[in-house]
Amino acid sequence: CLRGKKVDNKCYLPMSGEKTFHKASDDCILHGGTLGWAEDEEENQALFQYARKKVGKNRNIWIGVTDITVEGTWVDMRGTPVNYTNWETVTSQQPDGGSKENCVALSGLAN
Repeated sequence: CLRGKKVDNKCYLPMSGEKTFHKASDDCILHGGTLGWAEDEEENQALFQYARKKVGKNRNIWIGVTDITVEGTWVDMRGTPVNYTNWETVTSQQPDGGSKENCVALSGLAN
């Protein structure tokens, strides 16, 4: 992990610039990786802090979690169901976009 940050045996390297989920995923593949995702709260916090430092506090970054294949079934980039999610589900019923919201971003505005 020469340019990024190693967390739980994964190397994270946020890239700046406005991109669609698919373009961000393609860019990661071109650099020899995949979009990353957190498997627990500790990893999520480390990724969140690192991403804010690298790309800015008000920026969102795509992470490798999606329900593109089956609505409501969230999987990682390997197609494995995710066991850890960190989005608010009680107040705003997120994610609430149905087939219009299929990809997950780590919000730089979160606390």
